[in-house]
Amino acid sequence: GMNRYGAILSDIGFGDFLRDLNHLVLPLACELFPDWISADDCREQYGFTVRYKAGEDLALAEHYDTSNLTLNVCLGKKF
Repeated sequence: GMNRYGAILSDIGFGDFLRDLNHLVLPLACELFPDWISADDCREQYGFTVRYKAGEDLALAEHYDTSNLTLNVCLGKKF
């Protein structure tokens, strides 16, 4: 992956959580972005974590996601 110290959520038991989250977020996304997202979109979910720490990864390289919807959540104390 792009981050050496993160994890792919479905690999560590969060596959059901990602599907449940999709069922919650998709209707809202369809309302907010009807020109870009429909109920037929987002059939697949992919979640991952990244960790930034001195001596390890400090940033994520610029990249483009091929997704209909991206949800970023900061789990740390600083953003």
